[in-house]
Amino acid sequence: MLFERTEDIIAKTRSIVPSAPRDHSRHLITAFTPDGNLPDPGRDLLSANARIRCPACNWEPDKRSLWFCVPMGPPENFANGCGHGWHTFDTRGQCPNCKHQWRHTTCLRCHVTSPHDDWYVASGP
Repeated sequence: MLFERTEDIIAKTRSIVPSAPRDHSRHLITAFTPDGNLPDPGRDLLSANARIRCPACNWEPDKRSLWFCVPMGPPENFANGCGHGWHTFDTRGQCPNCKHQWRHTTCLRCHVTSPHDDWYVASGP
């Protein structure tokens, strides 16, 4: 099955960290821009000459690609998850529903998990 129900994914991933607390406030992670400021989730995150691609296999997601906010073990170690699905690069990895800031993104093609910021690359000249 290509896509599983969100409830099934949550049930499977909860088994990774079954005793983890369910308090979201202890798991929120804030990402900062290179100059040390908080990112503005409303602004366009990519310049005209930038692109998004998986650092492991170079797959480039399109706007129809969806990621889900579900519990995840290492390296993210996020025991909660609201189940919301969205295009993670529209918000630079922040779930628009529960506001969890994802530091890592798993490729939908090769299934390798990489730091979210490593997906953003400048295009050629």
